[in-house]
Amino acid sequence: MELTTFLHMLIGALFTLFLLMIYDKLKSKNNYYEEANLHDILLNHDELKKHAQELAQNHYIIKDTKLNYMLIPRMNKSYSYIKSVYKNINMAEKTQSISQDAEWLLDNFYIIEEQVKEIRKSLSKGYYSGLPGLKNSILKGYPRVYAIAMELVSHTDGRIDEDTIIDFINAYQSKSLLSSGELWALGLMIRIALIENIKRSSEKITITQKQWNKADEVANIIFSNKNMTFDDIKKLIHDKVLTVGKIPTSFFERLLQRIRMEEGDDTTVIVQYIDRILQEYDTNIADIVELDHQILAARQVSIGNAITSLKYVSTLDWSQVFEKLSNVEQILRQDPDGTYEMMDFESRDYYRHQIEEIAKRYKTSETFVARKALECAREVLNDNNKPEYINHVGFYIIGKGRSILESKIGHKKNSVKVSRVVKRHMAIFYITSIVALTFFASAALWVLLILNGLMIVYAFILAAISIIPISEFVVQAVNWTIIHVKKPTVIPKIELKNGIPKEAATMVIVPVLLTSVKRVKELLAQLEVTYISNKEDNLYFAIVGDFKDTNKEKLEDDEEIVNTALRGIRELNEKYGGGKDIFFYFHRKRVYCQTQNAYMGWERKRGAIVEFNELLMGSKDTSFYVKSANVEELPRIKYVITLDADTNLIMDTAKRLIGTMMHPLNKAV
Repeated sequence: MELTTFLHMLIGALFTLFLLMIYDKLKSKNNYYEEANLHDILLNHDELKKHAQELAQNHYIIKDTKLNYMLIPRMNKSYSYIKSVYKNINMAEKTQSISQDAEWLLDNFYIIEEQVKEIRKSLSKGYYSGLPGLKNSILKGYPRVYAIAMELVSHTDGRIDEDTIIDFINAYQSKSLLSSGELWALGLMIRIALIENIKRSSEKITITQKQWNKADEVANIIFSNKNMTFDDIKKLIHDKVLTVGKIPTSFFERLLQRIRMEEGDDTTVIVQYIDRILQEYDTNIADIVELDHQILAARQVSIGNAITSLKYVSTLDWSQVFEKLSNVEQILRQDPDGTYEMMDFESRDYYRHQIEEIAKRYKTSETFVARKALECAREVLNDNNKPEYINHVGFYIIGKGRSILESKIGHKKNSVKVSRVVKRHMAIFYITSIVALTFFASAALWVLLILNGLMIVYAFILAAISIIPISEFVVQAVNWTIIHVKKPTVIPKIELKNGIPKEAATMVIVPVLLTSVKRVKELLAQLEVTYISNKEDNLYFAIVGDFKDTNKEKLEDDEEIVNTALRGIRELNEKYGGGKDIFFYFHRKRVYCQTQNAYMGWERKRGAIVEFNELLMGSKDTSFYVKSANVEELPRIKYVITLDADTNLIMDTAKRLIGTMMHPLNKAV
């Protein structure tokens, strides 16, 4: 019987111990990072890099699992606490003094508020769930990049700059590479980590304010009772704040301030009493005051660092930071024909996103895909029988060479084959979808009418008549589906940082009917605005004019229209040309058109563009009879941008269009 009782007690004790272990583990998961790890010592530059490498070696990733959306609720909780502290110190400031770190929070709370709104807006659930999560650290289940950001903030006391970020992440990546998604999320994660840091500073502000309030309370009691003995004061202080092994420095520093503000001989006695109390804890007033000043100064620096860094990180150009950190970027910059480096950021980012998608689809690394694309481009580098664009990595990432890259990766997927077939025959797929859905909808209507008792012939007639409205609805539905399912394709562009090169000289033309002198003046003013928005070397502007249709070859006001246009073009060149022609005017004579039974510009606008291109190519056989400059003296034009009379060419659009045409994947063949 005694043995049975003993066994029951042993089992009960073991079970209780097991529960305590589970509780302790759960508690450590939730609190350890806040209580211990985030108060780590400051590290210098070299120590920080070494720590990053150690982190990379100790981090293990959760594979094939989407993360729960825990981080934003965590941030919201921290923000709510900061907000409550802000409100409390805002109220307290009206009646009493506040600490310097509290002043930082009071003056800069709006920055925290702005950043929290921005983070909520930017960190969507879909994006968050795709980030690699941690399998083994204190922040198990959170994104790896968030844990990295927390480490960076905690070991720098929130003092963040671009060089520190780049060096820390590069050191981490020397042992374990981050994905493109993680690198893009880094800025948001650092801001969240800084908000966590501010929350901890807010907790300390609250503790200080409470200690000050208790000090004021004790001081008021002492001043209201002038006859208090040493034992009375000692008991009062012990009852209010003093505990074994912990001395509240802020309480004593505040209490001494209050006592010294009072006049009278008894204040000296009270100070002596307090000094005697502190001596029992192996310290004294001078040490306590000095220590408190050091603590408050450190806290002021800490919250100041966090708020300043929060603002700084939000203003960083993360596109540049990303490209400095991305290994995929460094691989693609080795593009054999040098095009990748010359592209604008949007185009480079599109390439990287495509590599990210390929890597996810084939469950491989982004750097592996990038290296294989580079390998494809290098294999044909010396093949002179192939077109130039196949030496460009983009041909294999976003062009027709995508299948070559995918086969080189060494994986086969039926879904990829189906997708590729659909892309190659998009027009057929689009039209077939509309026809099939229209047919099925009309057939369903026909069957429904028959089931409701209508004769087959009448039902067929009604169903046939309904094809037109049904097809309209189907077209709208298919278009809506495509727009919301299929992402727009980005057309890659050369950036042209140093302006438009001479070999890409371009003429912006406005083919237009010049019906009156007033209309000519309006077009000249519009041409001037277009030029001002797109001031570039090797970019020229021209009005390509036609007269209105008429039953005569010439009208009385024709010459006045031409002379007004010539005069206006000359004035624009004098105003902006600096000794050379930037603006031009070309006008065609009327020719008789039998089908229209009228004199008009040959083939109207289409004919004007065709003939203008022929004129630039040196043809003498065009209907242009007015030219503001000799054709032989025209600059060698590579591209022509055609505008309608009511179209505005907004700032730098011409350069972007030219950069698009210059890209090897977009060159006309």
